[in-house]
Amino acid sequence: MRRIRILIVMIAALMIAVPAALAQVKPPTAAVPDVTGMPLNTAQKALVSAGFNAIVTQENVTDPGKNNVVLRQQTAPGTALAKGSNVPVVVGKYAAPAQQPVPNVIGMKLGDAQAALVKAKLNAAVTLQPVDQPQRNDVVLTQQIASGKTLPPGSAVPIVVGRYTAPTVPNVVGMKLGEAQAALAKVKLNAVVTMENVTDKNKSGIVLKQQIATGSALAPGGQVPLIVGQYREKVRVPSVVGMTETQAETALKQANLKISAGGRTVTNQRQIGTVLEQNIAPGTAVEPGSQVTVVVGLHPDALKPRNNPYYPYNPPITPDSKTK
Repeated sequence: MRRIRILIVMIAALMIAVPAALAQVKPPTAAVPDVTGMPLNTAQKALVSAGFNAIVTQENVTDPGKNNVVLRQQTAPGTALAKGSNVPVVVGKYAAPAQQPVPNVIGMKLGDAQAALVKAKLNAAVTLQPVDQPQRNDVVLTQQIASGKTLPPGSAVPIVVGRYTAPTVPNVVGMKLGEAQAALAKVKLNAVVTMENVTDKNKSGIVLKQQIATGSALAPGGQVPLIVGQYREKVRVPSVVGMTETQAETALKQANLKISAGGRTVTNQRQIGTVLEQNIAPGTAVEPGSQVTVVVGLHPDALKPRNNPYYPYNPPITPDSKTK
């Protein structure tokens, strides 16, 4: 019985001594590895290899490249921890945003188109294209992504926008008329031509001046008045004294001249119906189309208005007796 008691005492002593001895023994430690930026699986393997456990917390991210990647770890790399300790890590969680339908912005003003795209959480990528109609200025001509197609929020939608520049008047002074008209037509402007007589043959058919200053902006189809030189060879006035009025008119017309006739009564029967005088001396050089006034002999009865062949277009006929 005594032996049993001694055995019990020894066992009790061991039960007290062993835990106390174990409490004085420290567990092994290790340095926490740096797992920031690793995919979760790789980070977990690195922690397990070092003798630790990963405690994962997720955090929403907008970058799909950070999905399931360790964003940060709560225990700094290099920290000495007992093996088997937990190391908290924060891991990214990405959820793709809802796709946005592309609106139709063709025909809209640029500002309105941009507002419509922003409302759909999209952005406009603008390319300018020259147009020749002012009404298409700053208007969306085409969009590169069809309306109705869905895109992630923030995506760019390429659009082509018209850019109109009003044509400016070129300098055509000194050009030949045809060249000037072509230069104006090239910028969608029109020449309005007025001819002006010149005495220099070299200026015939040449633009002498333009009524709208060079560089002025006009709408397409605008008119630019031009003054163009016109040279005409002078003609010699024929002698028509002694001819009938009809003969005188024919002779002057053939010389590219015009006739203006008046009358004077004569007592000499042979002078009736013939040209008595002309206001421009024969052989005088004048401009084509000039007017030559002739005086035709008339019967004395022509003093009565009803017998006056020129009434009421000419002054009253002077009797021959009053001209002497």
